[in-house]
Amino acid sequence: MKYCFYFIRIMALCVIISILAGCFSTKMMYDGSPLPKEEVGILYLWSKVSKLEIIEVDGKKPDIKINPWVDQRDCQIHLLPGEHNILVGLRTGWLGVSGEGQVLLNFVAEAGHIYSLNKEKTGYEIGKVIYIPYIVDNNTKEKVSNIITDSNK
Repeated sequence: MKYCFYFIRIMALCVIISILAGCFSTKMMYDGSPLPKEEVGILYLWSKVSKLEIIEVDGKKPDIKINPWVDQRDCQIHLLPGEHNILVGLRTGWLGVSGEGQVLLNFVAEAGHIYSLNKEKTGYEIGKVIYIPYIVDNNTKEKVSNIITDSNK
């Protein structure tokens, strides 16, 4: 019985730590050694404000674990300068991104620039929100993405 009590305390502590822990990771979406921030474009993986999540970058999953309970501003994807395709989904709950409403965006990353996701609501249908995601260059405050495919339509 004594060991059961310790096991429960340890498990509770692990749950608390996992809830409080944010994402403090950087994922390089290119081969080779890490480059300085001035030589890559930085795209934030998930935004608590916009509820958008990046599912794929150029056909590859970023492979960063997301904790939906905390702000994810420290989750970054580093991209080489040039054209990239970003598959974006709307986070519909704590279980993750739904299969519906995924949008493939295209944009050109510039070295030393920071990018984030945003969205515009365009209306509602029964059971889902219609939204248009886009990528913003935080340096210039301009929209820099184009929609390639949209499963909302």
